Amino acid sequence: DSCPNDVEARCRLAECLWERGTRQQAVEHLSRAVEMSGGKDPSMLIQLGQMHLALGDLGEASRLADSALRAAPRNEAAWRLHATVLERQGRVPEALDSYYRSLSYDSHDPDTLLAVAELQHQLGRPSRTLATLQRLDSSLIADAAKCRVWELRGYAQQQVGRYDEAVVSLTKAVELGPPSAELRAQLAEVHWHLGHEELARRTLRDAFLLATP
Repeated sequence: DSCPNDVEARCRLAECLWERGTRQQAVEHLSRAVEMSGGKDPSMLIQLGQMHLALGDLGEASRLADSALRAAPRNEAAWRLHATVLERQGRVPEALDSYYRSLSYDSHDPDTLLAVAELQHQLGRPSRTLATLQRLDSSLIADAAKCRVWELRGYAQQQVGRYDEAVVSLTKAVELGPPSAELRAQLAEVHWHLGHEELARRTLRDAFLLATP
């Protein structure tokens, strides 16, 4: 209120409003901060783009990603935002290219590596999925994502015939994640392939119980 032209204060206010769930007001304040700064600060453009992305406004998120890339063409976060927009639009090959551009500037970013692994899984490329997951530093992975990492690893190992490893990975995913009928059914299939008939039956029963309303 006392310093309406203070860009930093307006940015911090936008962040606080976003965390409180007052999202439209957060966008308005950050948009004003971007205008006040001349629209050239890539970090603000990226942050605003991420907000629009979270609100489902892919067109504005795409525009802001392009603006951030013009301001900082080697910024890994700008390329990641650009890639995420393309992914949401269903343009998977283009999204993958942009994720790889992001990794060329920050090869160890866990969010980008996990996004690449997800797309490789969608495209049916288990070997590339595994190669991507091997680059992930487990200490940098958010707890909420650890189950999915083990799940993707298990699916890929199963697809390339590494069943002994797949059963370990899928079991870990079951232990870490929320109850999932699909995941347990997949684990049951791997147990059955390895000849663990009783474990397979038990795991499949658990899957049916979870799938039953």
